[in-house]
Amino acid sequence: GVGVDRGRYCLASVRGIAIGGSKNEIYDYRSQQLSNHFPVIDLEHFKASLLPQVTLEFLTPAQLKKEGRPVRRPEFPVLLGNILRRYHSLRYFHEDGAREKFEIDWAAAEKIEIVQQDLQDRQLKRFSNRQQRPVVLNGFEGRITYRGNLSQFLPWLKIGEYLHVGKGAVFGMGWYRVLN
Repeated sequence: GVGVDRGRYCLASVRGIAIGGSKNEIYDYRSQQLSNHFPVIDLEHFKASLLPQVTLEFLTPAQLKKEGRPVRRPEFPVLLGNILRRYHSLRYFHEDGAREKFEIDWAAAEKIEIVQQDLQDRQLKRFSNRQQRPVVLNGFEGRITYRGNLSQFLPWLKIGEYLHVGKGAVFGMGWYRVLN
């Protein structure tokens, strides 16, 4: 069961979402078969030749950290580092265990600036079965706009939409979308 009362549920279906937004059923409870054919998201799908500005809208609270401390103003390199950490972690534990090396121009990432920010602090509560008590998850929601040479980073920003970023991503925190 799920939750404090150990509620029952039935997983009816699972759908994979392709780049264009189409949804393909990859699991159906009647047949209890998982399809081997499902959409794969490739970083190459998100290449851009020119992207001088981007706005992100955080739909669920995000808690990003720099040097182990939560940040209230997510500078671009901090955001990018959190996206890469989440990506590498998922690849490591759920794929082949190999560590990929990506050529990230961190000097260029440092030059990207925040030009507008409308972020509010938010809290979520969840019950921890391990600790047997409610746990508070803190973060920020809202919009932030970055300006600079963002073209090379667009694939990572788009992948971050699917993966979520920061602490509590496995609980649905850190979900954002790229608005432009």
